[in-house]
Amino acid sequence: TNLFNRFENKIFSSYEIGSWKPNPKIFEYAAEKMGFVPSECAVIEDSLSGIEAAVQGGFDVFGLSNKYNHYEFERKGATVFFEMNQLYSLLEGK
Repeated sequence: TNLFNRFENKIFSSYEIGSWKPNPKIFEYAAEKMGFVPSECAVIEDSLSGIEAAVQGGFDVFGLSNKYNHYEFERKGATVFFEMNQLYSLLEGK
């Protein structure tokens, strides 16, 4: 995707902290390292365990869904979208 350089060394791994989704620690860790609190962040996820983790951590959660899992994503607390080009307008509304 040629996006690696755009992340400016801000890539975090559960292996760094020994905690995996649905535990929210990876999201909390990333937010803290970048100087933010969860309420100032948005998490974009495509898995139920990731959505559960982000909701539990107090983040705004956006679930990239397919036609098969969107109801589950909504029930878990995510704002659901189906195509990446929809994300910008959703984030503007937050």
